[in-house]
Amino acid sequence: MKKIKSALALALAVLTIMMALPIIAQAATGVNTLFFIASKGEFLRFYVNGAPYLDQREAWSWDGDTGVLTLDGFVWETSYETALYIVGDVTIALKGENSFVSTYTGDLNGTNSNMEPYSNCGIKATDSLTIFGDGSLYVSGGTRGLYIAGGSLTVNSGTLTAVNTRTGGAGISVANGAMTVNGGAVMGIGGARNSAGINLRGSAMAYNGGIVAAVGDYGALYDVDAQRMAFPGEYLWWASETASDPGGEGIAAPPVGYEYSAAHKYVRMEAEDIVVEVVPISITLDVTQAKLSPGDALQLNATVLPAGAGGGAVMWSSSDASVATVSPTGLVTALSPGVATITARTANGLTAACLVTVPTLEMLSEEVRDALENGFGENLFSNNGSYQSVTSSLKNAEKQLEMGKIDNAIKQYQNIVDSLRKDISQGKIDAAFANGIIAMVEKIIALLRA
Repeated sequence: MKKIKSALALALAVLTIMMALPIIAQAATGVNTLFFIASKGEFLRFYVNGAPYLDQREAWSWDGDTGVLTLDGFVWETSYETALYIVGDVTIALKGENSFVSTYTGDLNGTNSNMEPYSNCGIKATDSLTIFGDGSLYVSGGTRGLYIAGGSLTVNSGTLTAVNTRTGGAGISVANGAMTVNGGAVMGIGGARNSAGINLRGSAMAYNGGIVAAVGDYGALYDVDAQRMAFPGEYLWWASETASDPGGEGIAAPPVGYEYSAAHKYVRMEAEDIVVEVVPISITLDVTQAKLSPGDALQLNATVLPAGAGGGAVMWSSSDASVATVSPTGLVTALSPGVATITARTANGLTAACLVTVPTLEMLSEEVRDALENGFGENLFSNNGSYQSVTSSLKNAEKQLEMGKIDNAIKQYQNIVDSLRKDISQGKIDAAFANGIIAMVEKIIALLRA
């Protein structure tokens, strides 16, 4: 917490200098607005002028199943109006230090403007944005640092700092939605004249924990009233008529709403003792389909996000315990032929599933036949004699099974194994291919002997 407070104090010191000096834009030549469109293809998610721009790389990754965009040391600066434009509901997981900066200073209604006003932003999101993680995110833009245009902003953990650099803007702006802070550190800096630190513009605000700080000469918190503020529990409160931290231990504020006051240039709320349970938002399994023989075991691993979320314990179940069972730790054991769905469930009802197939003898035998035909077609047999020998033994084995003569069927399957091993030793067949067939046939033999 001391580290967070120090970071806030440093940001305020920088702000004091910024407000006393004219803003100088340092343009990043040739770099355009970066678009992140959550509904686009699997690997190309960042776009410039409608064309895929950045492949998935070390600094970022996208999980389409969970809707989580992970940023890990991602830095983007542009001389265009908006550094990052997000379309669709997105959850950002922060790792390392990340920043999105727009240094644009031109006319918002000029030829370079293809967006509505308030689009001169570090980040603009058309829908809802959720932030968590142990990293940081710094955003800076002209009229808005961070602008949520049509949804909600939720911060569960991590550090978010948003700054605007043009007159009449706001560090953070949430329009007709909701802003919820459950933890972490959030700071909105109105970095120019007539700017607010956080502008809720008709939105509700819920404060449940962590630190929220806002600085702006037009009011730290703008366009808020008691009816739209929800601050459950006790917290510490600082307010100042200058854009600086008044220091001290703050006052114990009661759980009532805050009325906007233009006189408050600086506001900070801190609730270190409030523990807010962050519920899971997604669960995934490392394996979603598996084929097992009776007696085989498979360890399934579930990933719940955010990491360490309350209620993140996973409960396991099988749709058919006669086919496959699952332990409380996700260990699946195949028992008999059939199909079973193994489900992992969080306490708040999120699920992920793995379809487990335990094939019948007929299915296994058919797989062997298909593999042999494919191998023959790919010239993995050096002569037709070897192929005819093993396929003949396979047909005989299947006939013996139909008549219920298990021992005779085992002998025919064993003939396949012996014939393939002999062909391997004589170089008549591709060894890797033959060993794969042998493994399949030996599974059938083991099932027949069980």
